[in-house]
Amino acid sequence: MNSLASESKKRHRFERGSPLILPSLQEDPRIMGKDFDNTKILDIYPSITGDLQSLIIEADEPEHNGQRGILLIDDNETLRIESDTAFSKALNIELDKKIKVVSIFGNTGVGKSYTLNKLFFNGEEVFKTSPSQVSCTLGVWAKYDPTLNVLCLDTEGLLGIAKRENQRTGLLLKVLAVSDIIIYGTRSERLQRDMYSFLGGASNVYKQHFYTALQKTLARSDGEKINAGLAPGVIIFHETQYTDTLHVLNNHPNVTAEDILRQNFADLGSNCEEFSFIKYIGVKTRDNQETSFDRLRAEIQKELESSNVRSARKAKYVYLMLKSLNDKFFSPLTESNHEQFLAQFFTCPEKCQSCSASCVLSTGHKEDDEPHKCNTPCKFQHQYQNFVYLCEKCVRNGERSTVEPKYTKDNSWTSYLNLMWSGYVIHCPKCGVIYKSREHWYGNKNPEDCAVQLEVVHMWPGVSCTFM
Repeated sequence: MNSLASESKKRHRFERGSPLILPSLQEDPRIMGKDFDNTKILDIYPSITGDLQSLIIEADEPEHNGQRGILLIDDNETLRIESDTAFSKALNIELDKKIKVVSIFGNTGVGKSYTLNKLFFNGEEVFKTSPSQVSCTLGVWAKYDPTLNVLCLDTEGLLGIAKRENQRTGLLLKVLAVSDIIIYGTRSERLQRDMYSFLGGASNVYKQHFYTALQKTLARSDGEKINAGLAPGVIIFHETQYTDTLHVLNNHPNVTAEDILRQNFADLGSNCEEFSFIKYIGVKTRDNQETSFDRLRAEIQKELESSNVRSARKAKYVYLMLKSLNDKFFSPLTESNHEQFLAQFFTCPEKCQSCSASCVLSTGHKEDDEPHKCNTPCKFQHQYQNFVYLCEKCVRNGERSTVEPKYTKDNSWTSYLNLMWSGYVIHCPKCGVIYKSREHWYGNKNPEDCAVQLEVVHMWPGVSCTFM
């Protein structure tokens, strides 16, 4: 029984909260008799000896992917390792060991896990790969390569069928922020816009949000300062089958593939200046050929050995930085889908100047002489005077009739005398004259007190209100 714990751990993986259920000895028919002598149990079970040891099951072991990778952050953005000590133990890294971090990003199914396996760990399958249509990597998986002294992070792919697309993107940006080198893998005939959008957004987020948060984390933990303001370096690994890579397309000797990338970022209105560097590795793989990772491997090793821009950090600081970002920026994000984008694209873009509510009609409705429409009530603002009069009698009868004060339009001197004598009147198309401002010599009520009701209306651009 000395090996009972080890054998059990090989056959079962117990999770926290899982009950330990072992078969009862009383289920054995040989000991069910009421006259059974308990002292004879060792004759039936000779493998049980007197030096029994307690069964110890470790419940907090990190979940493994394939053979060696461990789940660092799950797809719900939960950090699965609770302390820097557990982080060090799970990845077999000394806390004060200075390491660099390499992470990989890209769309789902482009071979990110396969690429990491080929670049590190002597080609062993540390990160799980699969030919299935279902993504085999959910969350963030980690493994330390002692040969190159690098922590590798395998991430969930972009443009998958996951419902929480924005949350997943936020998770990937946090991983990017704690990395020293990121590989963006793409397998397409031409570089797609989604790559520029993701990297451009990551550059802006690092500058506006992550850098300050990371510096505060290191200050609280007496950590080393990272290089001021610089996000990780980016290596774009582009694999094609039929089209040429940027190296071949570039016909100007003084223009590099990286120059073309930066120009593309600028043309799309994206910023990539926060990254330490941007490099491009393109390979053309024909049918039945294996992808060549030689140039990518050489470039990564070169950057890992260099400390010109970013130096290696202690492993505990890597964990503390990741935990700080995950705790600080952990919040549900509003998900937008393609249908909502189409609805916005074909809906009138005008907004009410008073309450900022949007028009719900289709674009171009003004050409059909159809006024703006909104299903939410507006709020009154004095500078817009955005209200109309409704006939009170009609409102009581369940009808809606808009009315307005009428003044004389004659510019003669007699008209002014008439205005001073008779004032103005409010006429309802259904009820006739419902209010006269000079009906009596004195004591005339305001129209709101006896004849009309006020209704706050939306103030659309280019449309004047009755009382403006």
